Amino acid sequence: MITIKRCTETGFLTLNFNYLGLKCVENTQLQDTHQNRKVLSEKIKVISFEMITGIFSYSAHFPFSNLQYVTAAIRYSDAVKLPTFAQYADSWLHANTSDLAPFVKRKVEQIITHYLIPALGERCVEAITASCLLNLRMQLSDKVAEFNFVNSARNLNFIVRVATHILQDAAKTYSFNPIDGVSALSGGKKDFDPFSRNEMEAILRSVPVILYEFFTVLFYTGMSCAELYSLQWQDIDFKYGFIRVRSVLEQNSVSQFISTPAARDVVITPQIHEVLRRQQVKTGNAKFVFTSGKNLPFKHKTIASRMWFKALKNADVRHRNIHQCRLTAARVWIEQGFSIQSVAVQLGGLKIQHLFALQQPEHSALTDQKQLSLFTSSNSNR
Repeated sequence: MITIKRCTETGFLTLNFNYLGLKCVENTQLQDTHQNRKVLSEKIKVISFEMITGIFSYSAHFPFSNLQYVTAAIRYSDAVKLPTFAQYADSWLHANTSDLAPFVKRKVEQIITHYLIPALGERCVEAITASCLLNLRMQLSDKVAEFNFVNSARNLNFIVRVATHILQDAAKTYSFNPIDGVSALSGGKKDFDPFSRNEMEAILRSVPVILYEFFTVLFYTGMSCAELYSLQWQDIDFKYGFIRVRSVLEQNSVSQFISTPAARDVVITPQIHEVLRRQQVKTGNAKFVFTSGKNLPFKHKTIASRMWFKALKNADVRHRNIHQCRLTAARVWIEQGFSIQSVAVQLGGLKIQHLFALQQPEHSALTDQKQLSLFTSSNSNR
């Protein structure tokens, strides 16, 4: 039986009842009035019905109560023992990551091992609420980045998303109320700042001779650095004129793509055909197309940091991330008349709406100015 009482200290109404052998007292923010007692009476009817039918969730009705963790831990002690987060995460990982690319699977494993289990591992899966995930995200945002995992908004959202998937899967398995979704952090607008043709030519003149072919292919194919590092001669079909992009180099190991659109065929233009033939003279006997002196793939830190920024400085080109090379290739194709859809397929994984930012930016700026001038002139004539 659930009763309504008035707290002598605060004057607010409280709900008093027994649940799972515990004496529960839940405070409200309602003053002792006839209308508020009527509101609580309706709430009592709902809670009583859920208790009788066995669907009552303490955290759903009292999300800020400490008793929700206690009741969730002992709710199924006589029938079904709910696992802890650490126990369920282990089984979830084996059951749901077989279709992921190896480097993505490693990232998920790192998140579970280094971030989620230390914070949530001992808690019952039903006891973890959205507020728990928000607190975890807040704590991680203040921590120094560890395990080569930068605490950006994108990565923090990914951590919370992994935890949410695990908890929602547990809710389906053990038939309790699923966790509410946690709103994602805003990472800000992405910068689309491709290089001009003059800047691109200046950079290619400034890179070391051994890297000229690498950066030329990077600029004119739209492939990422990780895809070029793992590119092998068996992936290049000179006869039919395309490059099979099927893998990336992550943490010194080659990982095969499992899903599209990352796995794709990139067209070899006459210019790239000539560059690859020159590269074949240099490394044709090696396994990888672009290799260091020991026939090993390039290291990303060496290329994307030291060599890249040195080339920008020597070319007197404004500092930009090496990722802008992919966008430069996209812009060149769009200017040559290729459709947005075909460019998105060539790049693999880049959203179509992002490519519209690269479509004739000068024309868009002029159009905006023209519309603004028409708007101001029309207002002045009123």
